[in-house]
Amino acid sequence: MKACSAPEYLYANLTQYKQDVLKDMPERTPRTEPGAKTFKFLHISDIHVDHLYKPTGNPDCSDVMCCRVESDIEPAPYGRLSHCDVPATTFELALKQLSTMDFEFALWTGDNLPHNIWAYEAG
Repeated sequence: MKACSAPEYLYANLTQYKQDVLKDMPERTPRTEPGAKTFKFLHISDIHVDHLYKPTGNPDCSDVMCCRVESDIEPAPYGRLSHCDVPATTFELALKQLSTMDFEFALWTGDNLPHNIWAYEAG
Protein backbone atom coordinates (compact mmCIF):
# COMPACT_ATOMS: atom_id res chain seq x y z
CA MET A 1 0.00 0.00 0.00
CA LYS A 2 1.32 3.41 -0.92
CA ALA A 3 1.00 6.32 1.47
CA CYS A 4 1.53 10.02 1.11
CA SER A 5 4.62 11.52 2.62
CA ALA A 6 4.26 13.56 5.77
CA PRO A 7 3.26 17.17 5.05
CA GLU A 8 5.71 19.94 5.73
CA TYR A 9 4.43 22.41 8.31
CA LEU A 10 5.60 25.99 8.26
CA TYR A 11 5.69 28.16 11.35
CA ALA A 12 3.42 31.18 11.01
CA ASN A 13 4.00 34.27 13.12
CA LEU A 14 0.56 35.85 13.32
CA THR A 15 1.61 38.87 15.37
CA GLN A 16 2.03 41.17 12.35
CA TYR A 17 -1.13 39.82 10.72
CA LYS A 18 -3.10 40.53 13.89
CA GLN A 19 -1.72 44.08 14.04
CA ASP A 20 -2.65 44.68 10.39
CA VAL A 21 -6.19 43.36 10.85
CA LEU A 22 -6.83 45.32 14.05
CA LYS A 23 -5.13 48.60 13.05
CA ASP A 24 -8.43 50.33 12.15
CA MET A 25 -10.40 48.95 15.08
CA PRO A 26 -12.19 51.71 16.97
CA GLU A 27 -11.24 52.40 20.55
CA ARG A 28 -13.24 50.34 22.99
CA THR A 29 -15.98 52.11 24.88
CA PRO A 30 -17.80 50.95 27.99
CA ARG A 31 -20.73 48.63 27.31
CA THR A 32 -23.08 51.09 28.96
CA GLU A 33 -22.67 54.66 29.98
CA PRO A 34 -22.73 55.26 33.73
CA GLY A 35 -26.35 55.71 34.81
CA ALA A 36 -27.77 54.36 31.53
CA LYS A 37 -30.95 52.30 31.70
CA THR A 38 -30.29 48.57 31.29
CA PHE A 39 -32.52 45.52 31.29
CA LYS A 40 -32.27 41.81 31.90
CA PHE A 41 -33.42 39.26 29.35
CA LEU A 42 -33.36 35.53 28.93
CA HIS A 43 -32.23 33.78 25.76
CA ILE A 44 -33.27 30.14 25.28
CA SER A 45 -32.07 28.04 22.37
CA ASP A 46 -31.30 24.44 21.39
CA ILE A 47 -33.31 22.75 24.12
CA HIS A 48 -33.73 19.38 22.31
CA VAL A 49 -36.09 17.74 24.80
CA ASP A 50 -36.33 13.96 24.48
CA HIS A 51 -39.64 12.70 25.85
CA LEU A 52 -38.44 9.09 25.35
CA TYR A 53 -35.28 9.50 27.47
CA LYS A 54 -34.68 6.64 29.91
CA PRO A 55 -32.60 7.35 33.06
CA THR A 56 -30.81 4.00 32.64
CA GLY A 57 -30.62 4.35 28.86
CA ASN A 58 -27.37 3.43 27.17
CA PRO A 59 -25.44 6.69 26.51
CA ASP A 60 -22.92 5.09 24.13
CA CYS A 61 -25.01 3.71 21.31
CA SER A 62 -24.27 3.81 17.59
CA ASP A 63 -27.40 5.84 16.82
CA VAL A 64 -27.72 9.61 16.45
CA MET A 65 -29.56 9.68 19.78
CA CYS A 66 -28.85 7.46 22.75
CA CYS A 67 -30.36 6.98 26.23
CA ARG A 68 -33.54 5.43 24.87
CA VAL A 69 -32.75 1.73 25.38
CA GLU A 70 -32.51 0.42 28.94
CA SER A 71 -29.14 -0.84 30.15
CA ASP A 72 -27.53 -1.91 33.43
CA ILE A 73 -25.96 1.44 34.27
CA GLU A 74 -26.52 3.80 37.14
CA PRO A 75 -29.64 5.92 36.57
CA ALA A 76 -29.19 9.53 35.45
CA PRO A 77 -32.69 11.01 35.80
CA TYR A 78 -31.57 14.53 34.81
CA GLY A 79 -29.49 13.63 31.76
CA ARG A 80 -25.99 12.64 30.70
CA LEU A 81 -23.07 14.23 28.91
CA SER A 82 -23.23 11.99 25.87
CA HIS A 83 -25.28 11.46 22.73
CA CYS A 84 -28.49 12.04 24.67
CA ASP A 85 -30.90 14.95 24.48
CA VAL A 86 -32.34 16.62 27.58
CA PRO A 87 -34.93 14.62 29.54
CA ALA A 88 -38.32 16.31 29.93
CA THR A 89 -37.79 16.28 33.72
CA THR A 90 -34.69 18.45 33.41
CA PHE A 91 -36.43 20.88 31.09
CA GLU A 92 -39.39 21.18 33.46
CA LEU A 93 -37.04 21.87 36.39
CA ALA A 94 -35.24 24.50 34.32
CA LEU A 95 -38.54 26.24 33.55
CA LYS A 96 -39.47 26.14 37.22
CA GLN A 97 -36.14 27.76 38.12
CA LEU A 98 -36.54 30.36 35.37
CA SER A 99 -39.90 31.36 36.83
CA THR A 100 -38.06 32.57 39.95
CA MET A 101 -35.65 34.80 37.99
CA ASP A 102 -36.01 38.50 37.41
CA PHE A 103 -35.89 39.30 33.68
CA GLU A 104 -37.95 41.69 31.59
CA PHE A 105 -38.41 39.54 28.51
CA ALA A 106 -37.42 36.21 27.03
CA LEU A 107 -36.14 35.42 23.56
CA TRP A 108 -36.73 31.81 22.51
CA THR A 109 -34.94 31.14 19.23
CA GLY A 110 -36.07 27.57 18.79
CA ASP A 111 -34.35 24.37 17.68
CA ASN A 112 -36.31 22.37 20.23
CA LEU A 113 -36.89 19.04 18.51
CA PRO A 114 -34.89 16.01 19.61
CA HIS A 115 -32.05 14.97 17.32
CA ASN A 116 -33.93 11.98 15.88
CA ILE A 117 -34.66 13.89 12.69
CA TRP A 118 -35.76 10.72 10.86
CA ALA A 119 -38.98 10.74 12.94
CA TYR A 120 -40.24 13.96 11.34
CA GLU A 121 -41.74 14.22 7.89
CA ALA A 122 -41.47 17.27 5.65
CA GLY A 123 -44.65 18.87 4.41
